[in-house]
Amino acid sequence: VRINGQWQLRGYPHPYITAAVADPRDPKTLWLSAGNGAIRARNGARDWRITTDHKVTELRDIAADPHHSGTVYIGHTDGLAVTRD
Repeated sequence: VRINGQWQLRGYPHPYITAAVADPRDPKTLWLSAGNGAIRARNGARDWRITTDHKVTELRDIAADPHHSGTVYIGHTDGLAVTRD
C-alpha cells in the first residue's frame, strides 16, 4: 500500500497466496486462500486473521457466497470446505 508517497507493508506476509475474493456485500472485506489457511482482511486491510485451523492448509481457491455475507467456500487438497463467519 502506498501511503504519503511511501510503500508500507499491510496485512499478512505470506508468500503463497493462491486466490483472493472480496465479500460481495462488504467490499472492505477481502478473503485470501493461502498455504496456511483462509485469511480474512478487514478495514482496508488493516486487520488480518487466519480463519481456519491447522487441519485446513494448502488452499487452492476461495469463493464468497453472493447471497450470504461471511459464507466462504474453500478449495483445498482434501476437497471443499465452507466457513460461515
